[in-house]
Amino acid sequence: AGSLEETGRMFKIIEDLLLLTRVNYRSDDLHLQPLDLIQFVAVLFEKAKILAAEKNISVHIQVPEAAVLVNADEQTLRRLFLNLIDNAIKYTPQDGRVDLIVRLENDRVKISIWDTGIGIDHKNLPRLFDKFFRIEDKLKDSAPSSGLGLSIAQSIAKLHQGEIMVSSQIGKGTVFTVDLPRMSGDGLSILRD
Repeated sequence: AGSLEETGRMFKIIEDLLLLTRVNYRSDDLHLQPLDLIQFVAVLFEKAKILAAEKNISVHIQVPEAAVLVNADEQTLRRLFLNLIDNAIKYTPQDGRVDLIVRLENDRVKISIWDTGIGIDHKNLPRLFDKFFRIEDKLKDSAPSSGLGLSIAQSIAKLHQGEIMVSSQIGKGTVFTVDLPRMSGDGLSILRD
């Protein structure tokens, strides 16, 4: 890639990271429209690879063959996922692994972000989505965080009629799963038995 192209890509990432830190989004700014989720996740995958490169973390993707549509505000939803990906990379040591996995379950779609990071203590899991709750046992090389990320991410999920679930094991890693409603008309009518 030419250096201009490279610079353009870096700007896109910086733009996305600024999107992460902007707190003042309002729910009435949402413009929900059909979004091709598979293409959306493919773009996230590319971004995740770039963000993970510095720590030599390998990123993998697994998506279904079927087309999947969700009713979403693309920029806001991207902010939610970049937030989770950014966290996964931040809390995963050098040479770790991050997986983006999309699964279909009836009329829902589940997008999971798995990491092989430091994990989260059980007692902290219920508080993860509280405003300003911060995990103190971060990796030493990670950037400071506002602690707002996950609370914003959960609000965004709820605005999309979804929710974020988390499971984790200390020293093994963490999985964040975003559960969203699918739109019918993605080649597979939901009304069919």
